[in-house]
This record gives sequence, structure tokens and C-alpha cells, in this order.
Amino acid sequence: MVQNYSVPEDFLNDDSFLEWVKGSNGTSVAYWKKWMQDNPDKKEMAFAARTLIESVFIQETISAAQIKEAEQKLLERIQTKNRPASIFTLHKKRWWSVAAAVLVAIVSISVWQYFAAHASLKADFGQMAQRNLPDGSEVILNANSSLSYNNWNENSDREVWVKGEAFFHVKKTADHRRFVVHANHFDIIVTGTQFNVVNRDDKTNVMLTEGSITIKKDDGEEIKMKPGDFVELDNNRFIKKEEKKENVLAWKERKLYFDNTTMADVANIIREQYGVSVKIADDATAAKTINGIMPNTSLDLLLSSLEATSDFKIAHKNNEIIIEKP
Repeated sequence: MVQNYSVPEDFLNDDSFLEWVKGSNGTSVAYWKKWMQDNPDKKEMAFAARTLIESVFIQETISAAQIKEAEQKLLERIQTKNRPASIFTLHKKRWWSVAAAVLVAIVSISVWQYFAAHASLKADFGQMAQRNLPDGSEVILNANSSLSYNNWNENSDREVWVKGEAFFHVKKTADHRRFVVHANHFDIIVTGTQFNVVNRDDKTNVMLTEGSITIKKDDGEEIKMKPGDFVELDNNRFIKKEEKKENVLAWKERKLYFDNTTMADVANIIREQYGVSVKIADDATAAKTINGIMPNTSLDLLLSSLEATSDFKIAHKNNEIIIEKP
């Protein structure tokens, strides 16, 4: 049973999902009924996958000749509006079943074309996601991050749109087609390289680990980067800073690196990556700083590590965290 459902195609590889659609297994039907209740954010995606499967089932029961005949009748209906009765030359019930099959076939093709042309990847709160893109490039998403891209062809750039944080290993193509990452206020242009990009509301930065890239802002300003460079966008200005690669990329190993990081900033990271409410008791606690690397495989482990410093007392109840002095 597939557990990580990021796109509609993931459901198609799950036998229990197919059994639910067909209603052939009571256990699967009960499981997916509860799953829909527990995962309302993915319900729409699951029903999109169900539509695709059901359309295939319906098309298998209707012959090509029937579909063609219904299509012809529909065309006649459109082209001869002043002869409305002609569309009922087929038996009424049979016409509706065939017309429905044509409609489902058209919808099915449209849905398949949509998902073929608009693919996406998402990492939920507290999770990471990884995928090989159509050109063989690899992307890893940090928690609370997403990536989308349109259909790529030989005559266009390889374009992706990222929200949150992602690490790319871009594969070079024989024709040296550009790979373009779109962030909120700039684009990253590359042919083949490895880099990290953060595109969140409170911070935007890029670290290049291999190759070369060009960052271009909406206003046309651009900056070229070489391996080891770290560039931050601050007040719509590019600023180069000294940052260690292992610290910036610690998230890939499910760790967090703190270098005189205030508890206020730590609280923002927790909200950002786990989607919980974090309250700090007072300004003095919020201003206190932390140094070192802490595990980030789960929220509870991270909170225990913070509390183990003996500088904080942390209460975690339901979806709220309160941080105060011990």
C-alpha cells in the first residue's frame, strides 16, 4: 500500500485504491473512507485519480464505433440548431449512455493532459520529498515546501516553480537547454549544477555547491555565482555572505544548524517546518541565542534537544508550543 501520495499518479500504483474505486473489497472501501476523513487536504487529488480510473473502466465497455457514432450525432446537433429533434434518432436511453461515454472520454483525456502538463511535488510539515524530474535532474524538498513544473519539450527551457526550500542536482542536456528555477522575486538560470534555494516569506537565498548559475531579479539585475557562494535577497538587493555549505545543507540530513540563532528565529523555523503555533513567554527568552547542530527527524525530538540545553522550559500540548525560562 503506497503511503506517500504527492500527485494523482501515486494513487494509481496502489492496489487498495483501485479496489476502493471498483468497490471490490470491503476492507479497502472502509480504509479509504477513513483515509478521506483523516486527509481532507488530499481528498481532491484522490478524487481526481478516481475520475481517471473510472473513465478507463467506462471506456472499456463502450466500443469505438459507438463513441464515433455519438460524436457524429453531437456534431449534427451543433451544426443544425434549427433541427433539434434529429438528435433523438438513436434510442433515447442508448443515446444518453453513449453521449455520457463521449463526455467521460473527453474529460478523461483533458484530465490526463492536465496532469501530464502540470506536475507537482510537495513535502508536508515535518516531512521531506525527493523526485527525479523528466530530464533526469534530482530535487529534494525540505518540509513545508512545494515544486511545480509544466510539460517540457525539446524547444523550451526546463522551468520549475519552487516555494519553500529545495536542493537541485541539475542534469546537463545534449543541446544545453537552460534549467530555470522561478522564485518570488528572481530566477535561477543554469545548464547543469547543484545548488540550494530558499524561497519563503521571511527569507530568500541561494547557495551554489557545484557548477555556475546566474540569478536574475524581476528588475533585470543579475549576479553570477561560483561554487561556495551564498547570496541572500534583502530589501530587493543581492547580498553575498559567508556561509558554510554543511550548515546550509544540514536540513538534508534532518538536522538544524544554529549559530547565535535567537529563540525567536528558532520559533519561526518550528512554525515553518511543522505548522504548529509557537509562543515565547517574554522578550528575554525570545532574544536568547543558541549554537550547535540539533536533530530534526521529528518535532518531539527537536523540542527535547532544545530543552536539554537547560536554558528553556518547553510545553507541547496539541498544536501549541510554549517556550519559557526554566
